[in-house]
Amino acid sequence: MERIKAALVFTGQGVSLMEVAKKYELLSGINRTLLRDRFEQMSEAFRKYTGDSLPKPTDLLGGAENSFARYAQPFICLLSIVDYENLIKSPSWGNYNPKAIAGYSFGEYPALIASGVIENYEQGCNVVVNRALETAKACQTMPGRLIRVIGAGVEHINSITKLDCGPWVALDNAPKVVVLGCKKGDIESVKAGIRGIGGKVRTEELDTIPGAYHTPLMQPAADAMRAFLAKIGLKNPNIPVYANIDARQHTDGEELKDILPLSLTQTVQWRKFLLGLEGIGALIELGPGGMIAKLSQINGSPIPVLNSLTA
Repeated sequence: MERIKAALVFTGQGVSLMEVAKKYELLSGINRTLLRDRFEQMSEAFRKYTGDSLPKPTDLLGGAENSFARYAQPFICLLSIVDYENLIKSPSWGNYNPKAIAGYSFGEYPALIASGVIENYEQGCNVVVNRALETAKACQTMPGRLIRVIGAGVEHINSITKLDCGPWVALDNAPKVVVLGCKKGDIESVKAGIRGIGGKVRTEELDTIPGAYHTPLMQPAADAMRAFLAKIGLKNPNIPVYANIDARQHTDGEELKDILPLSLTQTVQWRKFLLGLEGIGALIELGPGGMIAKLSQINGSPIPVLNSLTA
């Protein structure tokens, strides 16, 4: 039987603590030893840079849920990689021929670990924890928010975006679903500008994400990540990697080293990524939640999205 040409796709940061905790419990039941070992490695990296241990996501439920933002990126990377390792060890993995790999927003980082660009999971933990800390600093020094606009596409909202002071298009998710980033003090004026577009347009603030990711407000984090990545070597991927900023395949590790910092300040071109996939018979979603399947559905993508645990 011919193997299905597949793209492995990792979820991003816009998932809830409940979705993360649910995935943690599910993976614990599948391979508790693997999850424990990967959790300890991520916790060690977190402790190295913060002095604190990483809590289990289930421990945050009903208590310190407001601290989830501090741990979201390490949690998502941890669960995404355990998800990936379980997938490639499963009996069904032989049915697939992986031809591409990508990550939505933050999902680029576990994608780069899985593709071998980041040499191993241990190094990946250090990269991810540093990204989490640097983006948290940028959120404090340059406060911003993300606003999902439903009912209008990029071509409709260009009239209210400005290169110098925002708002900026942070994520081009679908023909009529765009996420804007703006300065925290500009939220109401941005909403008013969106309402001025007319039609059935509504807005939603993304409460699970603490800042204006993928906009110029993340420039301090981008500069810090560029300096951090300069100290490590990135390898060529064993599967072509699609980058967020241009929705194109990349096969050179050093080129990806230049692209990663840019992805913090430039638009995620997810709609273009889905439209540009050719010869792919399935997307396999990795990580908590079901974000990739939802985005594919609203884009009307004909490529089926499979859950990593049932693929």
